[in-house]
This record gives sequence, structure tokens and C-alpha cells, in this order.
Amino acid sequence: VGERILAAGGYSGHGISIGTLAGRILADAVGGRLAQFDVMAGLDIPDFPGGTILRQPLLVLAMLWGRLRDRLGR
Repeated sequence: VGERILAAGGYSGHGISIGTLAGRILADAVGGRLAQFDVMAGLDIPDFPGGTILRQPLLVLAMLWGRLRDRLGR
């Protein structure tokens, strides 16, 4: 974000391992070890599908699908 400001985003749907890895990389960056952070910072972040019109309905559908799967134990 800035020279003295670091951030990590959410990794919803990608399991807990990528979030844990991001936390370790962020902790290393705070300690001055920026090599892995710079690699992650350079990754493209794709836009959520659906554009401005379908973004919200698709997000709601995806969340409902996840809730249904949770309730069914899958």
C-alpha cells in the first residue's frame, strides 16, 4: 500500500493454508524481509466476475451456495 503500510487481503475459498502463508509473508515483511512479499504484491488480482451489473447477485448466489453446502455437510 505504501512504504510503511502493508496489507494482506482475504483468501476466501482458497483454504486456510494460503491465508496462513500470507500471514507469515506479512510478518517477514514487517521484520524487513521483503522478498516473498514483493513476489505476492506483484500478483494480479482478478476482478470479481459479473461486472457492475451482476457482481452483487453472483456474490449473493455464491454465498448461498456455500451455506447450502455447509448445511448438507459437503
